[in-house]
Amino acid sequence: MKSISYPGNKSKHLIGMAQQVVTEFNGEIPATVEDLQKLPGVGRKTAHVITSIIYNQPHMAVDTHVFRVSKRLGLVNQNANTRWK
Repeated sequence: MKSISYPGNKSKHLIGMAQQVVTEFNGEIPATVEDLQKLPGVGRKTAHVITSIIYNQPHMAVDTHVFRVSKRLGLVNQNANTRWK
């Protein structure tokens, strides 16, 4: 995942994302996290927000701190796969 910290980069990513949506996805916003993450400027959290809001999929955008704290508090299984999905 690449950071989009500068305004010039944001506009480049938006243009690239729009072009890729048109050429690779026939103008439709992808419905999977994997396909969304192929788009410039779209990371895991953004992909989860899009799939949960637009496509009503059971995804939740969680940052690293929430993930770490939830494990420490015992809210998730310590032996669970720690890879982001």
